[in-house]
Amino acid sequence: MTAAGIPVRTRWAAVVLTAVAVLIPLMAYLGPLGFGPLLAVAGLCLFPLWAKRPLGRREMLTFGALVLWGLGTYAWSPVAPSSRTGLDYGDIEDLVGLKLVFQLPLYAAVVFAASSLSGSAAERFVTVLATWLGVIAAVLTIDAAVGVPLYQWLTATFDEPLRPDIAAREVGQGTVVAAVLLWPCALVLNRTRLRVLTIALFACAVLGGIVLQQQSAVIAVALGGLGYWLVLRFGATAVRGLGALSAVVLLAAPWLVQAAAGAGLFAAIARVLPASWEARVSIWTFAAARVAERPIFGWGLDASRSFSPEIPLHPHAMSIQLWLELGAVGAGLGALVWWVTLAGVARLAKHDRPAAGAAVGAAAAYFVIGNLSFGVWQEWWLALGAVAAALCASLAVARAHARMAEAPAPLHPNQLQPL
Repeated sequence: MTAAGIPVRTRWAAVVLTAVAVLIPLMAYLGPLGFGPLLAVAGLCLFPLWAKRPLGRREMLTFGALVLWGLGTYAWSPVAPSSRTGLDYGDIEDLVGLKLVFQLPLYAAVVFAASSLSGSAAERFVTVLATWLGVIAAVLTIDAAVGVPLYQWLTATFDEPLRPDIAAREVGQGTVVAAVLLWPCALVLNRTRLRVLTIALFACAVLGGIVLQQQSAVIAVALGGLGYWLVLRFGATAVRGLGALSAVVLLAAPWLVQAAAGAGLFAAIARVLPASWEARVSIWTFAAARVAERPIFGWGLDASRSFSPEIPLHPHAMSIQLWLELGAVGAGLGALVWWVTLAGVARLAKHDRPAAGAAVGAAAAYFVIGNLSFGVWQEWWLALGAVAAALCASLAVARAHARMAEAPAPLHPNQLQPL
C-alpha cells in the first residue's frame, strides 16, 4: 500500500492506462495499425497484476473457447503451419492462431485493469482519452476537408511520400475509431467544459467518413445512436434485445446475404453507393456459397486468404468470415461471445442507463463496421475493441464513484433534532 492508502498496483495501472489514453488518439490519426503493439505492451505491463483476478470470467471462457476452436480448425485449414515448408519469421508472424493466443490474455489484462481503477484514476483515464481524441478528431476532420495535406506532409517528412488516394484511405481509419468510441467519449465530454469536442467527434465520424469514403463509420454512428437511445428508454430490456438481435444476425449471415442478393436488394443499393460496395457484395455472395460447401466445421482458421482473388485477404464481414473459416461451431461461439458481453452491459443498465447506453453505442458501431469493412482477426481492429471495452469499464467506475461522492452523508445520531 502507498502512503495515501492506494495499492501500488492501482497506481501502476493508472500510469499505464494514462499512457494508452494519450497514445491511442495520436495513433488513430497517424496509424491505427499501431494499436495492436501498443495494447500488447500495455497488457504485458498489467498482466502480472491482474492475471488472477476473477473479473470477466464468463467473457474469458467464451473468448477462450472461440480461440481454441479456431486453433483446432488449423487441422484442415489450407494456410495451417503443417502445409508450409521452411517457415521463417514472416510466416510465423502471419499465423493468426498464434497471435490470438497472446492477444486474448494481454488485451483482457488492459480491460480488467481499467475496470479496477480507483474512481479518480478512472475519471482521469476516460477524460484524457475523450479529450485528446476530440482534439485529434478536429484535426482529422479539417485535414480531410482540404485533401489531407497535413497527413501527406507528415508521412513525407518521417516516412515516405504517399499518393493522395492512399493517404486518404489510411487517414480514413481514424474516422472508424471516432465512430466506435464516439458515444462513451460524448458521455465523458458532456460533463466537462470541453463538450464542444463532442461535435468534433461527430464531424470526424460523419463528415470525415463521407469525404474519406468510410461509409461504414457513418452507418455505425446512426445505429450506435439508436442503440444508445433504446437503452436510455428501455434499460436492460433493450440491451438484452439488441444482444439477441446481433446474435441472430451473426448466425443467419450467410442466408441473409443470399436472400438479399436473390431479392435484388444489393443491386438496388449498389446504384447509390460507391463501387467498393459492389465489390463487397461480390465477396459476400462468393463467401456465402463457400459456407454452404462446409457449413459445420468451416474451411479452417484464416482460410479466407486461400480464396484469392475472389476474396482479397478476408470477406470484409466478420459474421461471414466466422462462418467461412470456423463453420457453424465458430459462428455459434461468436454469437455466444457477443451475447455474454452484452449481458454484462445489461447488468450495468439496471443502475446506470447512460453508461450502459454508451457501451451499447460502442458495441453497435463495432458490430456494424466489423460486418462491413474489416477482417475479424486484424490486430488493430481487435485492439480497438479492447480499447472500447476498457473505456466503457472505466467510465462505469468513474460514474459510480461520482454518484457516491454526490450522495448525502447519513446523519449521525447526535445530529438528529428532537421532534
